[in-house]
Amino acid sequence: MWQSTLQLVTRRASDAVKDPPSANAAAPSEIDALLVDPTLASSQPEFISGDVPPPPEFVFGHGAVIESVAKEVLSSSAARIAILGQSGFGKSTLAVAVLHDPQVTTTFPSRYFVSCELAPTTELLEDLIADAISIPRPIRRSQGITLVSQIVSNVRRLSHPVLICIDDLEKLWDLDAEKQKLAQFLDCLSVLGPKLALVVIMRGTQEPKTSFPWSSSILPGFSTNQSISMYEALSNQTANKPARKLLSKLNGCPLAVKLLALLVREGDTPSQLRSRWIDYNYKTHEIDENLNPSSLEQIIHLSIFNARISNSARLVLGLIALMPYGLSTSQPWLKDFESTLPAGTDLRLEIRALERAALLEKGGMSRVRMFPPIRQFCLTLVVPPSRRISSLIRSHIRKVIEHWDIWNSTSQSVIPLEMPNIRSLLLYGSTLKPLPHRIGRASAGYTNWAGWQGADESALLCSFLRLSNSLRDKANIYHSLGKVHKQFGRLDAAIVSFSRSVELFTEAEDQQRVAEAYSYIAQIRITQSRLEDAEASFTLALKIYVRLRDRMGEADIHAALGDFYRHGDRLDTAEVSFTRALKLCKQARDSSREAKVHYAIGHLQDLQNRLDEAEISFNHALTRYSECQDFYGKAYTHRAIGHLHGRRGQLNAAEASYMCALEFYIKAQDRWDEAAIYISVGRLHMRRNQLDQAGSSFSCALKIYSEVEAPLGKAIAHWSIGDLHIKQYRLDAAKASFECALDLYGRISDREGEAETHESIGEVHVEQNRLDEAEQSFAQALQLYHEISSQTGEASTHISIGDLHMQRDRLDSAETSFNRALELYGGLSDRSGEARSRHFLGCLHLRRDQLDEAEASLTKAMEFYVETRQPGREAGVQVSMGELYLHRGHLDAAEAFARALAVWEELGDVRGIARAHQALGDFHLQKMHFYDAEMFLNIALNQYTTKVEARRFEALTNHTIGELHVQHGQLEEGEQAFRHAVDLYVTADSRLGQAESHRGLGRLFMSKGDLDSAESSYAVALRLFFEIKDYQAISCLEELGKVWAKQGRMEESEGWDVEVLRAHWNSNESLEIVKDDLPIDT
Repeated sequence: MWQSTLQLVTRRASDAVKDPPSANAAAPSEIDALLVDPTLASSQPEFISGDVPPPPEFVFGHGAVIESVAKEVLSSSAARIAILGQSGFGKSTLAVAVLHDPQVTTTFPSRYFVSCELAPTTELLEDLIADAISIPRPIRRSQGITLVSQIVSNVRRLSHPVLICIDDLEKLWDLDAEKQKLAQFLDCLSVLGPKLALVVIMRGTQEPKTSFPWSSSILPGFSTNQSISMYEALSNQTANKPARKLLSKLNGCPLAVKLLALLVREGDTPSQLRSRWIDYNYKTHEIDENLNPSSLEQIIHLSIFNARISNSARLVLGLIALMPYGLSTSQPWLKDFESTLPAGTDLRLEIRALERAALLEKGGMSRVRMFPPIRQFCLTLVVPPSRRISSLIRSHIRKVIEHWDIWNSTSQSVIPLEMPNIRSLLLYGSTLKPLPHRIGRASAGYTNWAGWQGADESALLCSFLRLSNSLRDKANIYHSLGKVHKQFGRLDAAIVSFSRSVELFTEAEDQQRVAEAYSYIAQIRITQSRLEDAEASFTLALKIYVRLRDRMGEADIHAALGDFYRHGDRLDTAEVSFTRALKLCKQARDSSREAKVHYAIGHLQDLQNRLDEAEISFNHALTRYSECQDFYGKAYTHRAIGHLHGRRGQLNAAEASYMCALEFYIKAQDRWDEAAIYISVGRLHMRRNQLDQAGSSFSCALKIYSEVEAPLGKAIAHWSIGDLHIKQYRLDAAKASFECALDLYGRISDREGEAETHESIGEVHVEQNRLDEAEQSFAQALQLYHEISSQTGEASTHISIGDLHMQRDRLDSAETSFNRALELYGGLSDRSGEARSRHFLGCLHLRRDQLDEAEASLTKAMEFYVETRQPGREAGVQVSMGELYLHRGHLDAAEAFARALAVWEELGDVRGIARAHQALGDFHLQKMHFYDAEMFLNIALNQYTTKVEARRFEALTNHTIGELHVQHGQLEEGEQAFRHAVDLYVTADSRLGQAESHRGLGRLFMSKGDLDSAESSYAVALRLFFEIKDYQAISCLEELGKVWAKQGRMEESEGWDVEVLRAHWNSNESLEIVKDDLPIDT
């Protein structure tokens, strides 16, 4: 590069730097390479706001171009504009002028300006834009959602279009490693269509190659007249002959013209400047005749090396050039910068002098910066003394170590905006010999902040690791390297790094950091499912903290062990650990930690069905989160309380808690959790049988998850919609939704989600009486649950399988399944699960007429539901108890049904209310109380028809009303009810229901003496029973035999043996053999 040779010329021309560069410092060309090397700068975090810079004071010569670009921005439905041109030609100035155009500001209230100068990777450009549009850092790239998806989602939510301007795009586009990623990023933004106007600024004449076309504006240099006009306006002098000769050499570069004009305004004459220009060129060619510096570089040289710019000012300029984000003019950074300067230097005076010469400019965020061409010149030709650079580096090292804690609010106000400068200075420091004191620890601290921002700085750490000779620095670097590897999923590498840090911290006798490393190793071992190793590492860490009497360290390990034991279903042991952690947090008066432990204890108590205690714990957590102003913590706790209220059946209170959480998530633009709340609220609506509202909530969630491209969220939403369709008896739609969920779970390898969805698909098959398919789905679910060691999932599936066996009259197999579920739930101390298992066992015993066993099971189920405060399910057991009393002929049955009705009415459970009325109707029907039976059944029918939207239950009630009419002798009304039931069962896709109602019609026609119609109805019923392999086919055939006997068709009625058919059926022999023996075509 010509700059490395020209440095000699610069030093001869002026004593710009009193102290010569240290012999140990890297050559400027090497420093320059370090500062722009994409492999080292690949993850430089940036924390810029993206605010539009103030409007330029002067805009010369480009008025027509500004007007043209502004018109393009306003007229296009989806403007995609590339502003191109050479360095110093005013591309950024033009873009800023367009952003301040009155019509543009009206059309685009949200306008953002970001620069790739501070984002050497596409990922960090995404972060710049995310900062600009205020996407909170804690939710970025969370839950598997890409940041570009979050950006697109947030822009779509706005009620107005957005304009984003990206400056210095060539700094990314020219990197081979970034070109494809950048093109993909721009393509992703383009899907916003007219919602986004995109302007990019690039040096050169070629726009980026993307899937969409650009409208390019190549910015030309000034004409001679434009250069003269700008010169005269800024210098306040007429352009004489020497001035015109100089202007002719500037090639129409606006920045060069500006610098020349300001030199003349401050006192240099054009003749003097022309003489210095010639002298500079002569000395340059004297060194190397092939050197040919550009006109812009020559005028920058004249601006910096003139009598009005003091050595102190040049020192300030050289130091600021080392900081790509410029110098902060706010405390504490300004004070630290002043400490690096010679005593007596008036920093503000020197900055004003540099601003007058346009070598510095005021930037946003209370900073002074320099134009990129000037900065590049200074990095090579205005190198400060090594001791001044070292002093600047040390001040930043001290600041990083002082503000090590990334969660400290004061630190968050100090460090983030300086991250680009810190990184640049650390890289420069890595070239010095000896290395600056504690630079290794500072690099580790910087990496902590980079990880908080989401950047992978492992390459930077490895470079410092090779350079560092300090034992403690190496230990810190290995520790930080382990954290980076862990954050980005390189678990084996993380274990190696943390293990090495343990060795080095042990050698350095820093036991606290040893304990911290063991804690991280334990967390990784949990992720790797090496649970014994995890527990051993936690135990080692705990022993060290106890020995050091570090209460907070002890508390953190006890809390981590509590989570570890809870996930391992060791709930009692988990509670002991959480209780110890809570005691230590209270002693230390640490509200933040105390809140988290209260939350963890509440979650544990919720799992143990200790709901009152859980609510107390959650309320304690809310109080502590309020004290430390942790709004995320409050939101999550409100969600937990909402779940708790839902378990108790307190649906209004649950909804209120969810709304508190939702309000925060919307303000925080946390779209993932916003969608999760819509899912929870939708499930509340389902429990109230507000199915339309539930559908709206689930659709909102699905829309959000789709916008942010969250496959897990989309799977959850599709599953929830499928569950809703089951409630609506839209079984084909339910299956389609579940299959969508299954596909999404499969893509992200969520085996638990796959298992749960297979179980749900099995339930759809059961409703459709496709029992073989149902059994296959349940088997797939059971296998997946077993593979991932989900005992809760296994237990739930065993209940589904048991229920399926009951429908197929495989009562022994059903009992085995229910008992296995009971065993699993018992091992988990899951009272709710135990209650459900015992309820099903009670129903099984009822089927067998084992009334004492049924009563014992149902009583225990009732006890557990009361204990876990689930009044809705408690009412379901009351109905089953009523059926038990009915079997015994006790009048207590009516009282049990009435109790269930009262509970469901209090809960507002419309489906439960209908079910209780139906049970009361059945009771009075059996007792021959026809008037009461008709009244209750009509109430149930009205509920099913107008409120529940449950075609199957509506059909069942019509069927029962048909039987009631038959017993009343009202055969016409009975036929009408049975036929209506058939139609409803067809709508609900229930072949079993259709078969039973056709059988009811057969009995009715028998009563009327219409034997042909009876035979026809029985034949349809028989065909349907055989299709679904239902055991009622045999009793239906017996009744059909009676029809044939009355018709005198004795050969058909006596041509088969019922007991033989039963034997074939129970032995599971082929039904084809059975059907072949029948006298009709089934």
